[in-house]
Amino acid sequence: LTLTCTVEGGLAPHKVVLSRPKTGSDLTWTRDSGDTDSLTCSGENVLTCTYTTDSNSYDGSGRFTCTGYNVLPETSNTQQSTVNIDVAVIKSVDVTVTSSSYEMVYGYGFTIDCSAVGGRIPFYLEFSKLPSSGVAPQPIALYNTDTSKTPSNVVVDTQRQTLSFTYDSVTSADYDDAGEYTCSSKNRAAGNQVVEDKGSAIITIVKDVEIPQPQSIDVDFDSSFTVNFSLNGGRPPFSVTVTNPDGNVILSWTRSSNSNQCTGTNEMTCSISEDEADYSHDGTYTISAKNIAAENEEKTATSSFTVDIFKNVTASILPAVDSNMTYKAEQTITCVVNGGLPPYQVDLTLPNLGVKNWSRENSASSSLSCSGEHVVTCEHSFTAEYESDGDYICKGYNRVRSSAKRYDTANVKLTTVRGIEADVTSNSTNVLTDGYLELNCTVVGKPLIRENEVTWIHSNKDIDLTGNYSTIKADDYTLYSVLVLDKPSVKYDGEFTCIAGNANLSKIRVTVAEKEYLKV
Repeated sequence: LTLTCTVEGGLAPHKVVLSRPKTGSDLTWTRDSGDTDSLTCSGENVLTCTYTTDSNSYDGSGRFTCTGYNVLPETSNTQQSTVNIDVAVIKSVDVTVTSSSYEMVYGYGFTIDCSAVGGRIPFYLEFSKLPSSGVAPQPIALYNTDTSKTPSNVVVDTQRQTLSFTYDSVTSADYDDAGEYTCSSKNRAAGNQVVEDKGSAIITIVKDVEIPQPQSIDVDFDSSFTVNFSLNGGRPPFSVTVTNPDGNVILSWTRSSNSNQCTGTNEMTCSISEDEADYSHDGTYTISAKNIAAENEEKTATSSFTVDIFKNVTASILPAVDSNMTYKAEQTITCVVNGGLPPYQVDLTLPNLGVKNWSRENSASSSLSCSGEHVVTCEHSFTAEYESDGDYICKGYNRVRSSAKRYDTANVKLTTVRGIEADVTSNSTNVLTDGYLELNCTVVGKPLIRENEVTWIHSNKDIDLTGNYSTIKADDYTLYSVLVLDKPSVKYDGEFTCIAGNANLSKIRVTVAEKEYLKV
């Protein structure tokens, strides 16, 4: 800035004083002392003084006053004259935006400061948050001298040619508070030209990745199911993994994978689906997600959910159809119980022996041996007896979605069979003719033959034993046939055979001898 002050007087002016705005100090030139660093004067009756400064700040704006002094010859009185000039230091507007933090932790507050400085004080200031593309920004703060809109939180400093605004409305940052905040301002600079400047701050909301607890679900066997779960993180999560109950990875998503299994940015939704549920889908699924949180640290979150496969309980038994068992043979009854929630109890009713049972809670002390989860297999082995005849009933219990008890039964009828067997015994195999012979034939079997189906024959075909024996039924499985000969003759010497139905022939050899008498 250069100012020229011309002082004219009859006697040569001897002093010039230049007063500057906002500095508090005057510059004085006298003919005796001469020039100063900033004020130089030359001439006699017409004195030309020049004020020069290399750089102006806003303090250089204001009124400069030049006062010249001389002495009138008639009176020797000092005379003075003063002239003023107003100087405005102008500068194009400069906008500065600062933020308390460019990465802000979710849930905490933050501030953004915007200041606009111009040589003529800016007449316009607008602070906005840029919305999504295609939508015009809505001003958060607006100052415009032309329309006299001056919010109380826009500070006008005329001395420093500054407009300033502090955005402090965010006390608990959410993802919606992230984005680019802009501040623009205008002033009139050299040549009265309108000049505009802008500044911005990009705010990123950071938060450790977290997975809200997903809802566990109940699924019917053979049906399809989908599980949706959400997760969020201040910097978008960059990877998500889900493993099934067997430990196999069934979802592996990364932000660069272009997979639609997960969608969203900071707040995301992921899903897994199965078309046909079976027991392999039953159990706990584990979710793991990662993001980069505050201080550029990698964070991992885990969660889990449970899928319960439901199916109404069904029971089956082997042998599957009514059948026979061989007497004294080893026999195994197999009871199979199939249920969506693992069956928790199995009862096996045995003829004449009551109930053997198994429970999942007390399997070690159960009287029935069972194994398995969703499909429980129970076995009972025994030796077939006559008393083993009857209905074998398998009954299995589980709980379904309503937690109500459900059961199913299966039964089979087994019958013990025994081939007809005959066994002959005698009171003696050596009999005298004046003795007594008794032969017993025991016949067993199931089903048992009738009494009249038991006959006796002798090896001498001419001997008819009819009338010498009788047969009675001892019980449902036993016949007793008794052959009696009192004082048998020697013709009965030979082999006696008991014939009982289709049983193997049972024979016994008997010797009959004459009694010898002593002759005198």
